[in-house]
Amino acid sequence: MQNHSNGQIRTIETVCKELDALALTYLDKLEEYTQTWQITTSQLQQGFLHLAHAKYTMGSRKISQCSYDERMKAQARVYVLYIFLLFILIHKI
Repeated sequence: MQNHSNGQIRTIETVCKELDALALTYLDKLEEYTQTWQITTSQLQQGFLHLAHAKYTMGSRKISQCSYDERMKAQARVYVLYIFLLFILIHKI
């Protein structure tokens, strides 16, 4: 048993159940991240193919960032959380 500053006594079984739940959450988030990564990679590949096609179509003229539409905005943002490290910092195991 482990005594905490807030007076709670946690058994090994309780800690194991909490760790199992966190591990499952971590694996779910990892799967979601992997799927998002694959989609993003595919979209980037398509973007490079479109850019290559544009360069080929325009011939010898140069394509630079000045050629892009200034209204372009990012369509997605990726946030990566290190859940297990966060768990360790919060619970100070």
